[in-house]
Amino acid sequence: MSLTNFFSGLKTLLVLIVLGLSNVTVTSSAAQASSTVDQSFQDFAAAFMSGNFDALPQAWDHSWNAPLLLPAESDSPLTSWSDIEAYYDAFSLLGSVEYKTAFETFSQTQISGDVTSALVKLTWAAKFPGQNGSVSTMGGELFITVLLRKIDGDWRFIQWIEAPRGALTELGNFYAAKGEEIFAKDE
Repeated sequence: MSLTNFFSGLKTLLVLIVLGLSNVTVTSSAAQASSTVDQSFQDFAAAFMSGNFDALPQAWDHSWNAPLLLPAESDSPLTSWSDIEAYYDAFSLLGSVEYKTAFETFSQTQISGDVTSALVKLTWAAKFPGQNGSVSTMGGELFITVLLRKIDGDWRFIQWIEAPRGALTELGNFYAAKGEEIFAKDE
């Protein structure tokens, strides 16, 4: 696989990872908000997992005048509704991708009566189909900070910021996994 294809696949993977929220559990200092915030993540994940990419922007509060989506694979934040919608529209162009995700919520904080934040650690792995039946596999960890606003009883995203772990940490984890893989072949 060429380096260009690798980075293209990595960018696509990171986009998919963010949207693969099927295993999110939310812990909260504001227990009353927790279940509905969790439901917002679950609804978002259900739309993604079913391929209903048109529904993804609906998880956002479009009355908010300053949206912010910063995907880990992006060089700059998306700060307009048209950019965020175009970002999600791109998923309809993707082929079949198999991936696994695990989420650990570190905190959820009620900022005001209608705004809450959540910090989530995402561990992921994905398999991308390639040309001639080839498959590319990769994985890693990142953190997501999300702000949600309560609108008509539902929590909607207003900001979503992803932060991948440091490159050296990821490289070290890669080599550790590769070493384990090599030794496992001899067992």
